[in-house]
Amino acid sequence: MIIVDIFETTNNPKTKDQMDAIKLNYEIRPLTKGGDYLIEGEMAKVVIERKEINDLFSSNHEGRLPKQMNKLVTEYPDYKKILLIEGSISTVISRAGARSGVKKGGVVDFSNNSKNLYARYSSEFVGIVNSIITTSDINVIQVSSKWQTITLLKNLDAWVSGEKHTRMRSSVAKKVDRPLDREVEDLWLTIHGVGWQRVWKIVNEYPSLLDLAKDIIESKDSTIKEKLGESLGSHIIEVFKNKIDNSKKEVEENETKKAKKERKPRSKPSSSSK
Repeated sequence: MIIVDIFETTNNPKTKDQMDAIKLNYEIRPLTKGGDYLIEGEMAKVVIERKEINDLFSSNHEGRLPKQMNKLVTEYPDYKKILLIEGSISTVISRAGARSGVKKGGVVDFSNNSKNLYARYSSEFVGIVNSIITTSDINVIQVSSKWQTITLLKNLDAWVSGEKHTRMRSSVAKKVDRPLDREVEDLWLTIHGVGWQRVWKIVNEYPSLLDLAKDIIESKDSTIKEKLGESLGSHIIEVFKNKIDNSKKEVEENETKKAKKERKPRSKPSSSSK
């Protein structure tokens, strides 16, 4: 049984519809001790504090986050505690209005300002997560959407009850021990249609972007689809080939402009009147 805090459904009415859609076993009531979800079963008891990533940063800036984490620790000593972060760094930048647009092919085009914001938010994110997991027994999980949150709840409910559950690969706090991998994974999230589950699949098959680029340049479409699956493989191929085509087009246009400029006759200086 999953106990859902009443504010989770009043603040976001769609949450109830999504829980009903996958037949989640839940009850809605106020959680006065803190937390957004309680899951209790024979195997374990779990309390979850869910935060959209924008709220994570704002609550940290306002000093609310440490108090909320301390409350979880003190009010639920016998529970496994989870801070569930919903969304990615690119979501924060997008809502801040720093994203300059999406290029043809689905690749996000960041301005210099948003690149600086991305670096700043990424650094702050790692600092927040490191602080939580090194100073408390709270686990941190990051998902990309509300649907992944609901799926995780269903899996946890099955786990604490000792039932079989569908494995779901989420972005867990251990990732902060691998900063390079985290940056690569966050980079993949800037591609339209790629969420955390797809990121894991890509990174597992192509730890280096150079390996994927090599397969794309050498037109090894069947190899990419075999590794990533037909749907994801086709999407990645289309995105990168569009990006390559656009880059070639830009180069050709620049070369044409340069050639026209060089062919343009210089105007003769006007002869001075005698």
